[in-house]
Amino acid sequence: MLGGSSREGIKELVELLAEWGGKPESTILGYGLKVPAPNAAQANATMGHALDYDDLGDGPTHPSVVIMPACLAAAERQNQCSGQEFITAAALGVDMMCRLGASFRQGLKEPPG
Repeated sequence: MLGGSSREGIKELVELLAEWGGKPESTILGYGLKVPAPNAAQANATMGHALDYDDLGDGPTHPSVVIMPACLAAAERQNQCSGQEFITAAALGVDMMCRLGASFRQGLKEPPG
């Protein structure tokens, strides 16, 4: 995420989210700006994918670049998340996204015969 924070379009996205305002719940990494949790997750996910070094799940997914920013934003917003709860949420999120990706890919297979 930090590596992608200076890529083209990121500054403009952060400026737009700052302009939109809202309850300061979660941080946009590298900028220190607090915005509503869904907006922080969006900005951090966009930065995470900016260099295209994100992981691949089973199917057409990039689980960590989506799940980790959402978990970070939710944990900061909740302000009471233990490390165990965070790791559990992240693991379950990645597992779910990989399973969804696998089911999507199975849907693309040609029928037998």
